[in-house]
Amino acid sequence: ALEFGRRVQLVDVGVVKPKPALPEANFFELKKQLPNAHDYFLGPNNEALILPDNEDEYYGFPPSKEFVFEDPRPGAVTSQGFNPLFSYARGGLAEAWTGGSYPFNAGEIRDFPFDHDDLVRHYEDVAQNIGMSGQEDDLASIMPFHAGIDSPVALDEHGEDLLRAYQSKQKKLEAHSFLMGRARLAVLTEDRGDRRGCTQLNRCLWGCPTGSIYTPSWTLADLLAHENFTYSPDLKVSHFKIAGAKVTGIVAYDLKGKSEQEINCDRLVMA
Repeated sequence: ALEFGRRVQLVDVGVVKPKPALPEANFFELKKQLPNAHDYFLGPNNEALILPDNEDEYYGFPPSKEFVFEDPRPGAVTSQGFNPLFSYARGGLAEAWTGGSYPFNAGEIRDFPFDHDDLVRHYEDVAQNIGMSGQEDDLASIMPFHAGIDSPVALDEHGEDLLRAYQSKQKKLEAHSFLMGRARLAVLTEDRGDRRGCTQLNRCLWGCPTGSIYTPSWTLADLLAHENFTYSPDLKVSHFKIAGAKVTGIVAYDLKGKSEQEINCDRLVMA
C-alpha cells in the first residue's frame, strides 16, 4: 500500500520483546555467564519445562518468549469448541516461529484462482525482502526452488553425517520415495543492515540475539522510516464501525489512557 502512495496507519497492541541477554554469547557461554541462568532457560518455577505427555502440547516456549503470548487486557475473548492462539506482540505470533519457509508446488494450488507461475515471482520478492537461505537439491522436485534464496546455513557435524549417509544410499532410498535436502529458512547467512548473518550461537529457540532469523518486527522497523506510515501501539481493537455496507473506522481500547477511542479509515485490513 505504501509503494502505491497510500497513507497507512498500523493499529497494534505491540508488546515489545525484551532485549537479548548477552547477545554475543553462544548457548554454552550463556549458561556459564548468566547469573540467573536457571530462570532464563526454565523460568523461576520451571514453568518452561515440558515433560512427556500423551495429552498435552509437546512444543513449549522459554521465558524469553513470554512476551509473544502476553495479553495486556485478558478476558475479552471467549471461545467454544476450539482454543484460539493469540499474540499481541509487536510483530505477532511469528515472533516465536522457527523460520521454515516452503513454497507451494503447482499441484497444491491447483484449485486456487491463480496460476502457480503467477505465484512464483512473489516468492522471489518475499525471499529477497526477509532474507532466505537454502539450496537446490533433491527436495526441489516437491518444493520448487525459486530465485532470491541465498546460500544455506552451515551444517553442524550431525547434519553433515546425516546428509552424507543419505547421499551414499540415495538410489536405494529413491525407490522408497524418500528424499532429503536442506531446509529453506528465513535466516541470513550474510550481514544485512542491522541484522547479522548466522554465527551459529545455537540460541534459536530462545530468540536470535543477532537478528539472523527473520521476524515481522524487522519489517515494522523498516516501515517506521516511511513518511506515509504511522504506527499506533498500545491500542487493542475491539470492533469496527460500519455505515451501510462500508467499514468507516475502528474502535480500540487505549491501554495507557484506559479509554476507548475511534479511528476513521477509508480501507481496513485485518491481520
